[in-house]
Amino acid sequence: MREILKSDFVATPSVMFRTGIHRQLPAWYFDLPSLSDWPLWVLSALSGDILLLDRIMADYMLTPGSSLTSKGAMFWYEMDAAFYEQAEGILPRKWHRLARAEKCKRYESMAYLLRKQGDFTASRKAALKAFCSPHPLDRVGSKTKSLVAAVVREAEWRLKGAQSPSME
Repeated sequence: MREILKSDFVATPSVMFRTGIHRQLPAWYFDLPSLSDWPLWVLSALSGDILLLDRIMADYMLTPGSSLTSKGAMFWYEMDAAFYEQAEGILPRKWHRLARAEKCKRYESMAYLLRKQGDFTASRKAALKAFCSPHPLDRVGSKTKSLVAAVVREAEWRLKGAQSPSME
C-alpha cells in the first residue's frame, strides 16, 4: 500500500480484478479524469491483497503524444492532488500521514510550475495548500521554501504593477 500510494507504477494492461470491485467505487471516483487508473489501484488494494504474477503480460509505454502525458505535467499534478484530496475518506487512519505528504509534494510541484509560467497568485495558492497538507513536522523545509518563494515572487510581481509575464 505504501508504494501504490506514492505513485502509479502499475501498468494498466497488466491488471486483473476480482468481480465486484467496480460496484464499490465511491461517487467521487467518477468525477476524476478517466486518464489515470491509479485511484482504482488504491481502492482495489484497500479491498484485499495484491498479487504479482511474475511474467510479461503486456508491453506498455507512455509517449509524449499519449492521452495522459500530452496534457502536460500540470494536468498530472492536478489529477493526483484531486485524488489525494479524497484519499483520507477511504484510507485507514494509518495511511493518512503518507497521503498528506504525497499531496504536499504534488502541490509543491504545481506551485513551482505555476511560478515558472508567471501565474504567481495560483502559485501562492498551491504553495499554501502544500504548506497546510502534511503533518506539521513533515516536509518542513520544502513546504516552507515553496510558500516563501511563491509569496515573494507574487509580491515582486505586484510591486512591478502586476504586468503579465510577456510584458516584463
